[in-house]
Amino acid sequence: MRRAQGLAGSHRLALLAPPSPLHHRQFENCRISTFHHRHLLEQAQTLRARVYLKDGAIEKRRLTRDGRLVHLHDEHSWHLLIISGSGKVAGCARYSPQKYHVPFSSLLSVIASRIRVAASGSANER
Repeated sequence: MRRAQGLAGSHRLALLAPPSPLHHRQFENCRISTFHHRHLLEQAQTLRARVYLKDGAIEKRRLTRDGRLVHLHDEHSWHLLIISGSGKVAGCARYSPQKYHVPFSSLLSVIASRIRVAASGSANER
């Protein structure tokens, strides 16, 4: 984790890589800890749940018993976290690599089709 210029106070950034023995070879200053990774990911999921609930984007029934919003892509995604001076996750962004190349120009039609399916209620949650 490195301190990032522009972040207030003693906040720092942490990049959580998906499980792979290859990722740590591509970065300097890595900390490899399954426990620490799980702990930070759970904090990010709790933060996501709190924000989405407050925004009205989800209902409480979507949360785990301990109040996290777990997404099926979480375990295979990269997470960029803002860590506060007290060690708590204060912000997060998730990047989920895709197997198939989708040109940027096609993204709107892909999003629109998913919205239509979700609105119809005919698809299982992904």
